[in-house]
Amino acid sequence: VSIALLCSFLLGLGDSCFNTQLYSILGHVYAEQSAPAFAIFKFIQSVSAAVAFFYSGYLLLMWQLLLLVILGFAGTLCFFVVERMQDFTIDLQED
Repeated sequence: VSIALLCSFLLGLGDSCFNTQLYSILGHVYAEQSAPAFAIFKFIQSVSAAVAFFYSGYLLLMWQLLLLVILGFAGTLCFFVVERMQDFTIDLQED
């Protein structure tokens, strides 16, 4: 039971940190149009959750976890690419 509680705590901590960073980057990148950016982000997030809900009854757990890992790595890679592009843009503006 203690391992399950530790895992759930770590998942929640990671999710909160990741979402905080996403909201921070969205607010910074789209400072002029933050409301549409957040609306599109929440829409894509909700559609993805609905798709996952519907395919969960048809795919085995192994394939669901594989899909989760692949999309998690892709999302993390995209996150770091956008963050790096923002740092590069800020460096160019300072010069």
